[in-house]
Amino acid sequence: MQIYCWISGLNGVYWSTTGTSRAGTGSSGANFNQLSSPTGITFDSSDNLYVVDGGNYRVLKYAPGVTNGTIVAGNGTSGVALNQFSTGTRYIVVDSAQNLYISDTYNNRAMYWPNGSSSGIMIAGSGSYGTALNQTAYPYGLWLDSNASLFIAEYQ
Repeated sequence: MQIYCWISGLNGVYWSTTGTSRAGTGSSGANFNQLSSPTGITFDSSDNLYVVDGGNYRVLKYAPGVTNGTIVAGNGTSGVALNQFSTGTRYIVVDSAQNLYISDTYNNRAMYWPNGSSSGIMIAGSGSYGTALNQTAYPYGLWLDSNASLFIAEYQ
């Protein structure tokens, strides 16, 4: 599993045939230079890469030019505690203060992970599947607008 870069130019976005690897070694694993089932990526304004490493129940941060990530969310084990994710961790958004918003799909919640924190805060959903206004039904996509309003797309 590796994450490659693309290039955006005047004529649109295209695949770079001489791309460089930003994260991963090409083989699945749990070391800090490896990924297992990456399901989401985003960048912050400093070009740090954040990877949702779904198979390892964590989010890794890669500074430019660094091949070993650091855990910025999750503890590497599956679970329902506020420092854990399910196997269905999907998408991620980072704000200007490097706080993370993460859809924890199979735990039916969206998590806010303050920069530098060892635990997250459930900001949407109740942790159980449902269609009531205080529940989510498999949250997937996330988007944070310029007013810091978080939008969540549910799978069901």
